Amino acid sequence: MSAKSPEVVNGMIDDSLLGILIILLVVMLSTGYVYVQQLRQGDAPQRGNAAANLARMAPSALASAPERAAISTAGLTDRQLRLHFTLPMRNGARTVTISGDALLNTENPETLAWTNDEVPALLADLSHVCDVHLLCVVKDAKDTMSMQRIREFVATHPDLKSNDSTLGGIKAHKILFCTTSIGKIAFVRQIEPHVHVEVDAGVVRDLERHVPRIVHIPTSPEDAATPTVPNVIHVGDSFAGYFSLISAKERL
Repeated sequence: MSAKSPEVVNGMIDDSLLGILIILLVVMLSTGYVYVQQLRQGDAPQRGNAAANLARMAPSALASAPERAAISTAGLTDRQLRLHFTLPMRNGARTVTISGDALLNTENPETLAWTNDEVPALLADLSHVCDVHLLCVVKDAKDTMSMQRIREFVATHPDLKSNDSTLGGIKAHKILFCTTSIGKIAFVRQIEPHVHVEVDAGVVRDLERHVPRIVHIPTSPEDAATPTVPNVIHVGDSFAGYFSLISAKERL
């Protein structure tokens, strides 16, 4: 057998290396494509469910969340002014999200009741100095009748009626619904409030690093969340008790 010349051997080596490089490149591109597709598939249900819930439950409320008008103090009552100067805000505007179970007894949707008789008046005062969203958990996303009852119960209350010509009140499209605490957390993260009022200690812990102030209304003293971030969690015995207390302080 005749020996191959050095030039032929070098050419064969170059061709082999080129082939190996092409194969490696194809493998890397294929792996990268599969990885990206898996990431998209993994994120899609979470993003899709949250987006679907947000769009289905209250599209106009969430669409308007970034556009927060500065609060005018003209015409505010003394209690509204005290709330205004006590609660955190940013760039002259303030958004508050409130868990529905801090305001309402909803065990029987047909016989809704406030947790305290003072809640409507306090909620009305808050609505003059905050963009208020109520977050309610329902058992079934298709239970539109329960959602409508809650919306009507809140939005048609004499203290909470809202119209375009006056400030304050709770707008029906800002009463939002979800079926799980995870959905509630998604709402809060989307709305980015300055204050969130919550009963569920698990939700409080999940939101602690994302909301400037959380008012925790535990079902019992033993359920009060232990703060890990200073000055974020404020514990109250009830919605009415906490907001009555801070609005009774001397004006800052």
